[in-house]
Amino acid sequence: MCFKQVKTPPGKHFISISAGHELRVWAVTQDHKVLKYRGLGRWKLRDPSIPMVRVSVGADGAVFGLGEDGRVFEWGGMENRWRPLPTPVPFKQISVGTSNSVWAVTENHQLYRWQTAKWQCVAEGVFDISAAGDMMAVAIPVTPSCDPAAPDCVPPGSPCPPDRASSERAAAVKAKPGSAKA
Repeated sequence: MCFKQVKTPPGKHFISISAGHELRVWAVTQDHKVLKYRGLGRWKLRDPSIPMVRVSVGADGAVFGLGEDGRVFEWGGMENRWRPLPTPVPFKQISVGTSNSVWAVTENHQLYRWQTAKWQCVAEGVFDISAAGDMMAVAIPVTPSCDPAAPDCVPPGSPCPPDRASSERAAAVKAKPGSAKA
């Protein structure tokens, strides 16, 4: 095991930092700029056009950022810019395992996973998430603030409610004359 302390640039304070494979370190400054560590105390500014609040580096070197507005961006290394991902809801936290395993949490404590170029809500009641490079993640549940017996209480780890559009499509298929009954 190794611990490496890196020097911050003069006058800068970090609000988020992440290290990936071979100590690829990225950080977000208090003024929402993303920097990449170049070694020997040197940092390089990366595409300052999009203000970020978090950055996460995966085990495969994939880098994702979370914008101030809750949108997720992937770093396009060859293009040296952030590429926006279609973000269904604003997120408050992200964690990257690999480029194919990105996890995000909403303000409403829903857990989403980016896989195969789309987001899928996988659980509710999640406070924080940390992804591993083996496609797994560990979540901290929110402390239940409601009575579990109450009909509107969503206990931590509950599955996400079905997508309304999917439910409407399913209902339309069931209602179609001649369709198979469940």
